[in-house]
This record gives sequence, structure tokens and C-alpha cells, in this order.
Amino acid sequence: RALKSYTGEDGVYEDSSQYTQRIITVSGDIKSKSDFSKIFHKASKILSRKGVLTIKSDGFNKKITVNSAIISIGTKNKSFTTFVIQMTCDYPHFTDEDETVVSIFQKIPLLKSTSTLPSILSRRISQGVVDNIGDLKVYPVITIKRTAPTSSSNKLEIKNNTINKGIILEKNFVQNEVIVIDAKDRTITSNVYGNIVNSLEFYSSLSDLWIDYGENIISVSVDGSQEGIDVSISYYNEYLEAI
Repeated sequence: RALKSYTGEDGVYEDSSQYTQRIITVSGDIKSKSDFSKIFHKASKILSRKGVLTIKSDGFNKKITVNSAIISIGTKNKSFTTFVIQMTCDYPHFTDEDETVVSIFQKIPLLKSTSTLPSILSRRISQGVVDNIGDLKVYPVITIKRTAPTSSSNKLEIKNNTINKGIILEKNFVQNEVIVIDAKDRTITSNVYGNIVNSLEFYSSLSDLWIDYGENIISVSVDGSQEGIDVSISYYNEYLEAI
């Protein structure tokens, strides 16, 4: 937290705040055995590398990335040896173990072998409900796929109607192209053209593409051919604590 105060006035004013890295400390006892030093050596090698800590509690699994860890040995006796593990997590928040994926733009075929004409042969969805059950706003990954056999010049808008913010992508989509918009890393990549962040409309910013707490209505609109375009949004709910 960055605080400031004014001469002659009570209290302080918060100028800005952010969560810093998280330090997790685990201590306990380990049974003393003849091969204890070998076990300790293996544990030190494992913990010295970047990894993921998963905590399971009450049917919920939450994980956090551990960037580095230190293990130290304390008091020894005939039966047990005490130890302390200190883990440093550069990104301080826990997330769900599994990613949430929601389709927000898709053509769903309704034709069945027993269909009777006239009937509706397909249905188009152009928005989806994204439920952020975590404690923090999150930045998602948007995946756009085009399967149509012909290219099409499109202006595609992705908007979070709940917060009234979104982005516009101006792009000539080609067959079998997959575009990944990573709002957190501020990148837009195509499996055909590579980095295409310059396809973002001038007044659009990836920092506006975030999911608020609770339910969010995310919509997609295409100014051009909609044929063969599928859009999905994926994200991890984030939490301030593991339990």
C-alpha cells in the first residue's frame, strides 16, 4: 500500500494498493529413518524447481504456482525430525484446479434423422453467462475458430455487457484459423499469422476485457459473414485464500 498524509490533518490517504508475492510456510515432523539424508536430498531437489501446490479441502481443489522454495531441518531425536518449508509464490492468488470454458458464439445444428419439415435446422448463440465465483476480477482467454472454407473480412466485437466494456477485432479470417486473445498477458496470436495484436481496433484495449465478480453476460457480434465462426471464453476463478 502507498499512503500519504497532509500536514495538520488526521489520518492518512491511500494512494494505491496491490497484492505482493505470497509466502507459504509449512512446518511439521518427519519420521527419522536410516535413509533420512537421502530423502531430504530428494525433497530439496524437487522443491528447488518451479511447481504447483494443490490444496484439497471439502471437495474443492485450489492451486497456486510456487516459484521457489526452501526446506530446512530443525531439531532431531530418535523418532522424529522437525522441518520447515518456505514457498514463494510470485503471483499471490489461488485458482481453481480446472479451467472453466463457456461457448459464447456458436451455430448449433438441430437437424435430426426424424425431423419433419418445415423445421428449424440450426440455432445461433451469440452470448453466454460467465459466472465468476471467485474473490477477484479475472482476465480470460478468448479463442476464435473459423472452419468455413472461404475467407471473410469481419469486424468482431467481444463485449462484457455487465461492465459495459469490450474490444473490437478487425480481421480477415481464413479457413482453419485459430485466434487466441489472452487478456491477462495482453497478447493476440493466430496459428496462421502469428502476432496479430495490430488487428485490435485503435480505441480498444485488452485491459478492458475482464470478468467481474458474479454473473457476467459476454456477447459476440460479427459485422460480416458469421459462417463457421465459433468463439469460446476460458478462465480460472481466483481466490484470496486456499480454504
